[in-house]
Amino acid sequence: MTRVFVAIELPQEIKEQFHAVHGRLKESDAKLTFVNPDIAHITLKFIGEVNEEKLSEIITALKKLTCESFEMATGKPELNSRKNPRIIWISCTDKGESEKLFSAVEELLSQAGIPKEKRDFKAHATLARIKKYSPGLKEIIYQNSDGCFCFSPDKFKVSAIYLKKSTLTPQGPVYEDILEVEF
Repeated sequence: MTRVFVAIELPQEIKEQFHAVHGRLKESDAKLTFVNPDIAHITLKFIGEVNEEKLSEIITALKKLTCESFEMATGKPELNSRKNPRIIWISCTDKGESEKLFSAVEELLSQAGIPKEKRDFKAHATLARIKKYSPGLKEIIYQNSDGCFCFSPDKFKVSAIYLKKSTLTPQGPVYEDILEVEF
């Protein structure tokens, strides 16, 4: 069995800036697990464990993807929920193209027998997972006015998706590209 998901890669320049943001978030009393910047991405579809036959069907389906490249912008870090935050993420926005891409991937994968997602799609890259929340965390995130949470470049081009294999280890997940679909 192989654990897989479909993702958009972040540019290296943006990944390198995660360290500075992680440093600021460490100033809170919250207990956080930080995402390794080297593997940061935008998940389009988490598929989960599949056998070799299903993996082959997924690859065949994703190769049929047609899409036009588009520009995406990074926002500032935010909490995934104000009432019960579990994740700190960077929101990513565009003119609706990522939603169309998500829908196209969902449709292709449903034809391969992968159930469609019930939740709405929200383009984001996870910075950290919250193990124990502290109110000071919200202050650091939402009352930051010195601009250190702005990513540069703030826009990047999306011109491919990746089917990735995820291997869970005690040191964290290890990702391998199985398929790249350029558009």
